[in-house]
Amino acid sequence: MLIEDIQSCETNFPELFAIKIIKEYGFIFYNDENKDSYDSNHAILFPDCITNLSNVLDDITQFYVDKHITPRIYQPFINKYFEKNKDLFVNKGYIINEYGINKYMFLGKTNTLITNEHTKCKILTQWDQDIDKNIFMPSGEEYEIPVVKKYLEKVKLFYFCRLLSKCSCLNIIYS
Repeated sequence: MLIEDIQSCETNFPELFAIKIIKEYGFIFYNDENKDSYDSNHAILFPDCITNLSNVLDDITQFYVDKHITPRIYQPFINKYFEKNKDLFVNKGYIINEYGINKYMFLGKTNTLITNEHTKCKILTQWDQDIDKNIFMPSGEEYEIPVVKKYLEKVKLFYFCRLLSKCSCLNIIYS
């Protein structure tokens, strides 16, 4: 049951910052105001609902091309789905990037991590311009700024930031 809840969250979280179109074969997410964001602009397939993958790929491609957005499809929760259908994806112009199998971590007991003076943890309740300057811009991920701002409109965010001399990182947990 917990794995299904996590998969549902992963499948539906783009609704917080993108428009969702329900198709017979899955979902299409898009955000005309943030065309560079992968999380804002991608399709999710439900392989059990697909009768003709070639037509589905044509539909997805045409939708995003018409909006001047790079077509992207996220790996369904079926192991090796892209690999099994690689020839068709490649013939339709898609490049398959393997990021590995999704892994989930659960806190099994009380946290015993010891932080140092360089670790700053904050609860994000309103936008702080230092996030742009110190985190997203140095990492080259400015496209994530509108995504996080949209999160703030809808949910309570927790972000964990480690500030170092050469880099910063931002991890977000939403409730």
